[in-house]
Amino acid sequence: MRWTHLGHACWYVETADARVLFDPLLGETYHDGVFEVFPRRRLELARLRPDVVVVTHRHPDHFDLESLARLAALGCARLLLTADELVARAARRLGFPEVVVLGNLEAHALGDTRLVPTPSFCDVVEWGMLVATADGVAWNQVDSVLVGPDEIQGILTVAAALLERPALERGPELALARWQPLLQVNAHTSGAIGFPFAAYEGELRRAAASGAPAIVPGAAGNRYVGPGGWQNGLVYPVSEDRFRRDLQRLRPEATIYPSGPGLRLELAGGVTRRLADADWVTPIPAPDDRVFAPLTIPPIRERALSSEGPARARIETWLNEQLRPALARAWPSFGAASPLRFALELVFSDARVGRTIVVSPDGARLEDGLDPDYDLLNSVAASPLLAVLEGRAHWGSALLGGQMRSTTRAYRIDAGRLTRLRVAPFAAYYWLPYERATERWVEARLAELTRHAARR
Repeated sequence: MRWTHLGHACWYVETADARVLFDPLLGETYHDGVFEVFPRRRLELARLRPDVVVVTHRHPDHFDLESLARLAALGCARLLLTADELVARAARRLGFPEVVVLGNLEAHALGDTRLVPTPSFCDVVEWGMLVATADGVAWNQVDSVLVGPDEIQGILTVAAALLERPALERGPELALARWQPLLQVNAHTSGAIGFPFAAYEGELRRAAASGAPAIVPGAAGNRYVGPGGWQNGLVYPVSEDRFRRDLQRLRPEATIYPSGPGLRLELAGGVTRRLADADWVTPIPAPDDRVFAPLTIPPIRERALSSEGPARARIETWLNEQLRPALARAWPSFGAASPLRFALELVFSDARVGRTIVVSPDGARLEDGLDPDYDLLNSVAASPLLAVLEGRAHWGSALLGGQMRSTTRAYRIDAGRLTRLRVAPFAAYYWLPYERATERWVEARLAELTRHAARR
C-alpha cells in the first residue's frame, strides 16, 4: 500500500486492487478564491488515474466541484464514495459512473482492499477512513472530531471485529492524524483568539491514542489568500514542526513523518517507510506567513459597491421584505422574555449603513441606525452579501473570507438567573440557513459546470 500526499487533505493511495483519491483539490485555489493549497505545488494530472474517489464531507476544502468535474471529464474514476447525499447528487450530475453513500463503519470491498468509514462526533456528516490490505491498516482521520481516547478505542474495537483483525484494537500501522486546532471563525464571531491550550492538548492526546507506530499530520495544508490573507496570523495556532515535536514527546517510540506535497509512504508487511518523493508532484517555493500572532483584526472593507448604487436598493428590499418577516416567524424559537434587537451594519465602499430589526411576539419592524442596545450585532460587506442574495455564493465565502462578523449578548433574566438565548450568530441565517445556502450554491454551480461540459 502506497500513500502519496498531494496537498492539504488530498491523498492518493495505491493498493494491489485499486487507486483511491481522497478529497481532491487539483487547482491552486478553492472556496471562491478564499484559500490556496499550501505548500504550493504543481500536479501532472496525466499521472493521476484514480479508480475510486472518496469525498469525506461537504466542506469546500474536501468537496471541490471543479476538481470533481475535471476527474469526471478524465473518465478514469469508476466509483465515488461519500457520506453525504449532497456530494452524491453532485457526483451523479457530473457524470461519475457509480456513486455510493456509505454509513459509519460500513465496509466497502475493492478486491482484497477494504475501506471502512469511521465516525466523526459532530453535527457535520463526515468521515475518517480505514484502508486495510494484507500489508496492514492505515487510518486517514481527515477532519474527524474524535472526542477522546475512549471514542478512538471504541472505533478501533468495532473495526477490528469487522475486519477480523484483532491486532487493530491496539491501533493501525499508519495514522494520518488530525492535528491543527483551527480558530477559523473565532475572530468573526467574538470568540477567543488566544492560544487554545485545551483544544491543542486534545489534538495531541487523540493523535497519540491512535496507537499507530507511524503518524503523519494529515490535513490543514492551506492558507488564506487575497483580502482575507490577514487571517493567516490568527487561524493556525501551531506549525506542523511544533506539532511533530510535541507529539514525539508523547510518543517517543513512534515515527512522526512530515507531510507535504510529493511525500510518499509505503506500508508493507506491517511496516511504514518513506520512499523518494513523487516526481509528478512539483513543490513551488513560497514564503509561509502562517505565523500565529493574534494581536490585531482589521475592519471589514468593501471595495466595489457604493451606498448610492442599485446594490443598496436590492439589499434594503431584502431587509424589509425577506429578512424582517423571517425573523418574525422565528420569534417562538428564541425563548426570549422581551423584544430582541438585531442590528446589522452594511459596509459599502463609501459608507457604513446601520439598520436594526426589532422582533417581538407582535412581529418585526425595521428601524434606521444601529441600536446601541442591540442583542445581536452583525457586520457584513455589501459584495458578498449581494452574492448570496443572488445565489452566486454561500455564507461560507463571506464568513471564512473575513467579510462577515458577529457578536451576541442575547439573554433573558428570570428566576434570578441569566440564561443565554439560543440565537443564531447571524440574523440572515433565519432567512437562508447556512447549509441550505451551501446546497443552493452547489446546485447553481453544477448547472454551470454541466452546461460547460455539454458545450465541449
